[in-house]
Amino acid sequence: MLILIFLNFAYSQTLKCANDNLSEYFSIGGTIIICMHFIDQTTLKSQRLAFQVSVDTYSAINAQSAYQTFKSSQNISLQIQANKATFTSSAVPYILNNTSIFSLFSIVVTMDNGNVTDLVWDNGCWEGSENCYKYVTGVYQDQNNYMNSTNCGLSNSTSCDPKIYVSFIGTDSSGNYLESAGMRISRFQQYSIGQMYSSAKGVFTSYT
Repeated sequence: MLILIFLNFAYSQTLKCANDNLSEYFSIGGTIIICMHFIDQTTLKSQRLAFQVSVDTYSAINAQSAYQTFKSSQNISLQIQANKATFTSSAVPYILNNTSIFSLFSIVVTMDNGNVTDLVWDNGCWEGSENCYKYVTGVYQDQNNYMNSTNCGLSNSTSCDPKIYVSFIGTDSSGNYLESAGMRISRFQQYSIGQMYSSAKGVFTSYT
């Protein structure tokens, strides 16, 4: 069972994902901890969810019931952190102005000889029937689809919970090349990307 952990920190550089005694060098098939940090832009307080992910496996993680936790908030941003690395990804919007909900994301974990060196968002407006929002994250321009909160469904609906695809690029601790980033949605723009986006969202319907 995943539990939201309250963190009384104001700045992203103080966010923490895992204990300091964990290894920072990973091989293909090994386990790495990926954390979602939810930051309230009004209070600057945050909560986190931690997931175990297999290195170089294209993985889907789902923050179940997160929308029910944060739906009364005005603006909630999302940052990703890996294992005990002190840095995080850039912040991207999850809830914007209490009405716009971003529910599907893609993050690429970059490794150099098994050490995490970067966490880069690879989002996009893949579904033409949904609204598109463009923003700047760090030094990069990014964009993502969003839905109106009125479409979030009943109180037990998970349609507005954040869902993240995790992929890897670079080399593991043995120098082997990581290949799962080649499976991320943006790599298939020449195909029916809208259909792939809809299918991707559907993967999480029965995710546990």
